[in-house]
Amino acid sequence: MRTRFFRYTFLGIILTLNLACSQPITDRLDQIESIMDTQPDSALVLLNKISPEDLSSDESKARFALLMSIALDKNYIDVQSDSLIRTAVNYYSVRETSPNRMKAWYYSGVVETNAGHFNAAIVALEKANQDADAIGDYYYQGLINRKMAHIYNTLINLPAAIECNEKALRAFQRAGKYEHSAFCKLSLGINWFNCSAYDKAQELIREAKKESDNALLTQQCDLRLASISIEQRTDIGRALEVYERTPTELYDLYDYGYHAIAWELSGQKDSASAWMDRGYRMAQNEADSASLDYMLSKIAQLRGDYSWAFHLQSHTSRVQETHTTSILQESLASALKDYYKESLIVEEEKAARVRERRFREGVIAALTVVLLAVIFFSRLRKKNQQLELQMARYQALQEENRGVHWDNSQLIGSLFSERLHHMDALTEEYFTADERKKKDIVFSLFKRYLEEFRNDQKAFLALETDLNRYHNGIMERLEQQVPRINGEKRKIAALLFAGLPYETIQLILKSVSIESLRMQRSRIRKDIKSANAPDAEEFLSMLDTKKRLAGNITNECKAC
Repeated sequence: MRTRFFRYTFLGIILTLNLACSQPITDRLDQIESIMDTQPDSALVLLNKISPEDLSSDESKARFALLMSIALDKNYIDVQSDSLIRTAVNYYSVRETSPNRMKAWYYSGVVETNAGHFNAAIVALEKANQDADAIGDYYYQGLINRKMAHIYNTLINLPAAIECNEKALRAFQRAGKYEHSAFCKLSLGINWFNCSAYDKAQELIREAKKESDNALLTQQCDLRLASISIEQRTDIGRALEVYERTPTELYDLYDYGYHAIAWELSGQKDSASAWMDRGYRMAQNEADSASLDYMLSKIAQLRGDYSWAFHLQSHTSRVQETHTTSILQESLASALKDYYKESLIVEEEKAARVRERRFREGVIAALTVVLLAVIFFSRLRKKNQQLELQMARYQALQEENRGVHWDNSQLIGSLFSERLHHMDALTEEYFTADERKKKDIVFSLFKRYLEEFRNDQKAFLALETDLNRYHNGIMERLEQQVPRINGEKRKIAALLFAGLPYETIQLILKSVSIESLRMQRSRIRKDIKSANAPDAEEFLSMLDTKKRLAGNITNECKAC
């Protein structure tokens, strides 16, 4: 029965994993993210089952890198290389503020802290803090400030560490993360303890112990309260009892020293020396040994061996000088932090000014468009009214022109040329003269005027000008609508439009016969019709307007 149960369980796990692997990558990453806080170990297992081939887009690669960095940190695997988290930072940093961009910067700060690159860590954490503030994520504000406090503690910058821990405490309290706020109070208590503010440290540590049921936190609080008692030389027995019952796995190097001092104060010198020896065996570098030397110098003072105590503290001081670089690093990190904050403020002010300017420009542009639209439609309405009025006048003129069409033709004929007027006068005088000699003189003048008219091109230009003036640009419209009518045809058309009879036109053009004029008129009519001219009806009507002059002198002049 038990074998069957385990067999089904194993098959169920395999089926679940297969289904998980067959899901789209976005759904798989969503599933992993949903269990990250409650089951970080399972999230790490599922992430390890994703192959690079599944990550086809830049977004999926960035999200995978971010989730893997979170899973490693939550499983207490301290990564020191930024090759993984850099993928997420490169993708999200160029996009708008979002939880993923905030987390990318935060875990970049975590990795840089693990590697000891404190300057880069503080810059990344400040960027993360800016995003956390923008989106109102108090939980990550707490994590970010707590990580910065850890960096400042490492750099022995206690005022900065206290400031960051206080910010983290307020953020965790606003987020309702009271377990985290209790740990912050413990960290703050340790900060004030290192500043020798024992009463304030004791108050914070007791509050942390009271607010949390976490066994590890309780033991840490008891150790710190015991160390405060040893520093103040109060209740040494109880402090010694705390150190005796606390597993050494929870000790730091200073706890070995305080345990030894408690035995020294209790008169147990051998036990004190034994605990100091155990502490030195735990030291991993010269800095650790210097920390224990400082604790041992306190025991030397208690034993009255001030020379030995001075020697130990001098050695500790020399070792501390090696930390000058770290302190300078911290100063540089603080400068970078202030510079970055100032840059953020300047950038935000610039962005605000740009937004305000664009808003004003948008309002002005909108008002301008509205104003132009009002002016445009007002003018358009006015133009339409004027156009309607002009159309009405034009129609009235057209009616009037239709009625006086014949009169206009007669007027143009009479205005055609002063020479024609003289020619008409000469014709009349020719028929009224009694003597043959006088008739010959008149006939000679008639021929001279006719010859001058034939050779004067200005006469035809004047005729076209009069036609255009009295017939609404008829010659210009003929040229545009029937371009084939040009040269000699154009002259004949103008003379016909003027209402001159074939006989007079024959005399003006000299070599053209009456029959030829009729054929030219027919061709002009054909050209007008074939061109589909809009004003064809008017052109054809003008061609039919003719008048006749006295014919006898015309017949006599055919030989001219």
